Amino acid sequence: MLETLPLTLGTTTFGIPYGVSNPPVIPNKHIIFSMLDMAWEGGVTSLDTAPGYGLAEERIGEWSRLRKRSPTVVTKLPSLSQIPDSHVDSAIRSMITQSASALHASSPIACYLTHDAADHQRIAVRDSLSAAVRDGVIKRFGPSVYASDEILEAIASGPPSILQLPLSALDQRMLDSSALDECRKSGVRVFARSIFLQGMMLMAPDKIPPNMSGLRDAVTAFQNLALKSGTSAASLALRFVRDIPGISSVVVGAYSSDQLSELLSAVKGKRLDDETVHEVREIAGAISEELLDPRRWSH
Repeated sequence: MLETLPLTLGTTTFGIPYGVSNPPVIPNKHIIFSMLDMAWEGGVTSLDTAPGYGLAEERIGEWSRLRKRSPTVVTKLPSLSQIPDSHVDSAIRSMITQSASALHASSPIACYLTHDAADHQRIAVRDSLSAAVRDGVIKRFGPSVYASDEILEAIASGPPSILQLPLSALDQRMLDSSALDECRKSGVRVFARSIFLQGMMLMAPDKIPPNMSGLRDAVTAFQNLALKSGTSAASLALRFVRDIPGISSVVVGAYSSDQLSELLSAVKGKRLDDETVHEVREIAGAISEELLDPRRWSH
């Protein structure tokens, strides 16, 4: 097996239709297992999933059992917003058990994130997850966030050991805040997701949905820069995020083996030169936050 790469395979598409540019159906099990094999053999040993991703945890678990492999799995705690503090611990223990069973986990779950960042701010939740670490059922925990203030709040409440955040060549809000610097100072492992804006950055600009038309100029400029640089838009996007100081791993999903093959090649590519990085920064500079946060996209 090749050296472990700073890449985490996202598995949302293994269980639910996802992304503005993917077909509205999930790949069959044969295709999923082929992609997991390709990822593992290519040096990707980390997988990102969640109970909310349909059958994704079960597919990973079945593959792990059949192949006798033990990937590093990042999975997530479903929202606890409707559960009172008095019932939080039992709910969390039950959810961890369900994920471990689906994943056929023979060892503690490596990384456990609160899918709702607000849950991580609840003392009862952090206490329960800390106890789960002490009891050896999970190794580390932290929040999955959307905004830099959620990161700063999490660090202020006692630095998590891991977190996941949105970051891309066109969504540079985290670079423009102090959040990443604070993560580095606190020793937080950072996983970057949404590096293609759910596929929007890789679409033909004239195919971008009308409600997202404000992104067309930026996507066009970015794709032209990739062409000028002699690379693909996917490779340029991945390497831009990979090279940011403090990023431990880049979470990327794939719908086919061809897509995954391109990503495996891209993550091994050389560092971007300073001029290209500067041009990417300029392209992203004028994009409004409403166009960068999927929670604000109207469908």
